[in-house]
Amino acid sequence: VFGAVVAALIPLGTGLLAVMSGIAGMFLLSHITSVSVYAQNVVTLIGLGVAIDYSLFVTSRFREELKRGRGGEDALAIAMSTSGRAVTFSGITVAIGLSGMLFYEGTFLPSMGLAGAIVVASAVFYGLTFLPALLALGCGSRSSSPIRPAVVGGTPSPRP
Repeated sequence: VFGAVVAALIPLGTGLLAVMSGIAGMFLLSHITSVSVYAQNVVTLIGLGVAIDYSLFVTSRFREELKRGRGGEDALAIAMSTSGRAVTFSGITVAIGLSGMLFYEGTFLPSMGLAGAIVVASAVFYGLTFLPALLALGCGSRSSSPIRPAVVGGTPSPRP
């Protein structure tokens, strides 16, 4: 059970870091321009969603490589070279899309778009730095331990 809890907390931790960075970026942005009251909601929702998604993407690839019998370093290198690249390009695409709100001058949308782009950039940053560091420390190997067969009626059932 402990391994499953740790595996669930890793993406959530990455999401919380991204949201905190997004809120800090929004605070700094408020010294330069006016920031909509809705920007905090955008930062929280998009930050959690994107960061957890990116974390699950990398973590699942890492666990997949571990199940194929690769060592921790090799599994992490493959996960980052494949899923890490996808996370990078996806994050760039989402941040550019949200930056399109900057063209709606005179409304509350520019601050929301900029805050969203900041939190997406934070999510990519933590997904490419903090998450692999946690996985390298061994949190990922604990969460991907071999599946134990279920016991049905006193006899082990076959492995899936």
